[in-house]
Amino acid sequence: MTYLAQCEGSCADAKKDDLEWVKIDELGWLNSTGWNVIDLGGTWAANVLIANGFSWVVRIPEVLEEGSYVLRHEIIALHVAEKVDGAQAYPQCVNIRVARKTDGEGRRLEGGLKGEKLYGSRDEGILVDVHGKIEGYKIPGPAVWAYATPVKQANQ
Repeated sequence: MTYLAQCEGSCADAKKDDLEWVKIDELGWLNSTGWNVIDLGGTWAANVLIANGFSWVVRIPEVLEEGSYVLRHEIIALHVAEKVDGAQAYPQCVNIRVARKTDGEGRRLEGGLKGEKLYGSRDEGILVDVHGKIEGYKIPGPAVWAYATPVKQANQ
């Protein structure tokens, strides 16, 4: 999952608890190749990440307002997620500056959530047993921002 949070001024001075995150990309369970193939059955975003040499491409929305942002890419490990607090979140953040390449005003990020509100320990997609047959997987957190366009990854 990838999120953006807009900073007022420099992101170097931003307080992490004040940032409001808007999701711009997500990928979870892609398909099932049969439960006898691998323990977690099928292809997951983590498999794509590994196949791509631990590289992930994200598109910054072209309509985004010029300014300073924190980009947060997060991997959630689900191998013990059948237990409360078993899902393991691995967020990585970088500060970026967005400049407009076209005339006109960009769109301000709206509808962001504070980090502690993105998902909870009992939410669907966080508290889940992926070791048995599942009918599908709901990616945790809010919906992807309407103006974002996720990128199809190589090896996806």
